Amino acid sequence: MSARTSRFCPAASVQGAVLLAALALAGCEKKSAPVSAESPATPPVSAPAAPPAPAPTPALAAPATPVPEPVAAPVGSPYGDNLVPAGSGAVRTGQEADPYLAFAALTDDPDVKAVLDELRRGGPTKQIADRVKAHAAAAGPALLKAMWTDNTNVRSHAPTLLATLEPPITPEVGAAFNRSLLYEAVPSVRANVAAALTDYNVPATAGALLEVLEKDGDANARSFAAYALGLLKNKAALPALIKATRDKETWVRLRSVKALGKIGDAAARGAVLSATKDPNKLVRENAREALGRLR
Repeated sequence: MSARTSRFCPAASVQGAVLLAALALAGCEKKSAPVSAESPATPPVSAPAAPPAPAPTPALAAPATPVPEPVAAPVGSPYGDNLVPAGSGAVRTGQEADPYLAFAALTDDPDVKAVLDELRRGGPTKQIADRVKAHAAAAGPALLKAMWTDNTNVRSHAPTLLATLEPPITPEVGAAFNRSLLYEAVPSVRANVAAALTDYNVPATAGALLEVLEKDGDANARSFAAYALGLLKNKAALPALIKATRDKETWVRLRSVKALGKIGDAAARGAVLSATKDPNKLVRENAREALGRLR
């Protein structure tokens, strides 16, 4: 092999390999095979794709707890189990109460039915009161039933309208008022029942009024019960009325002092005298007036 060949041929010898490297640096391309533009380029070797992550195993849904269908209260029942509900403030909480009367069953008189229907949609007005008085014979018994009907608005205002008629006081009248005083679950209705008895004195309600004064959770009901007891001049209520002159609610103290003045028993003098120093001006004024009536 000639020196010329060894100089230009890359595979001649070991020395030729060294020389080949030197020639590559010097630009000896003419002995190398040219790379055609049409020759396929060696594709780059890419990293193998990562295997797809396994799909998460779906969590098993907890079996749905069946929701029981609500049990409807019997038609006409004031409370689902015929008991006065706890927390209502009523005197006889937890006691059995009579079922409400259906509104449609209160009367067959078309005029009275129309008045009661208007009362159900709104409230007492002078026009309603006048119409009740115009049909007093049929309205009285209907209003007595309406004190325990299934419509709260009618139950609330029936005692007031009944008091304007002042029907004869019968055992049925006393029983109707007593039931509402002791078992009615709506505080505002109980207060209206007690307030009606400050215009319509029913002696048979004294025991229920006393229970309301001592135990009712509604201050308005207690205050009207106190005054109604005074109008009845019920001396059995003296201890409760004396205690009520120290009630936390102003109206209870005020009407209790007025009631003691109506009864006029000297046994209440100490309580009424203390009430002349009450923080409320109206209580003090009524206490001074009541003192002059005690004998």
